[in-house]
Order: sequence, then C-alpha cells, then structure tokens
Amino acid sequence: MENSSPDSYSVDTGVLREVAGNLGGQASSAQSLVNRAGTTDVPAGSWGTLGYSLGLPDLYTQVRDQADSTLNRIHDFLLWSSQTLSRTAADYDNQEASTVRHFRAIGGGNPTSGGTT
Repeated sequence: MENSSPDSYSVDTGVLREVAGNLGGQASSAQSLVNRAGTTDVPAGSWGTLGYSLGLPDLYTQVRDQADSTLNRIHDFLLWSSQTLSRTAADYDNQEASTVRHFRAIGGGNPTSGGTT
C-alpha cells in the first residue's frame, strides 16, 4: 500500500501478485525439503552398541519427526500466504472494477482518474 493522501491509499495488486508468486516458489522449495527429509535414514549398523545403549536411534527418530512436522508447517504457511495474497489482489482488482462501473453508471466518471466519461 502506498499513501496517496492522509485520507486514502492505493494498493499495487501487481506487487501483491509478485510477492504471492515468490511465496509460492518458496513453498515449492519447502516441499522439496520435506520430500528429501522424509527419505533420510541412518542405517541400523551405524549406531553401534553405545549408540543403542544411549537411545540414539529413538532420539534421531524424534528429531527427524519434529523436523518433518516443522517443514510441513512452513510449507503450509507459505502456500496459504501465497494463495491469500493472490486472492487479495483479485479482490482489490474486482472491487476497483466494480467501483469504476458504478461511478460510470451514475455518471460520475472514473474515480481513479478524476475525469468523466
């Protein structure tokens, strides 16, 4: 949003869409991390007797599960943000078009340009 005057504002929907696209790209990257993290594992023989006695395999599983959960939440948030900004841009554009149509219908011209039609 940029201030036009103290009593008004304007929204650059192109910027909203650009940010939404960037967030969508980040969501794709996060999903790629989720997919790769899900395939990681440590071979059973790698823990050794000491590792098993310390419970390292269980700790590793807990940490991996937490990481998977966190990455999924990040992905979901980025995707939600992208979709929300895209819808917001569309809503602003629709509202602007509707306002212009209404002003023209009542003979008030185009409110965004200050002129009349």
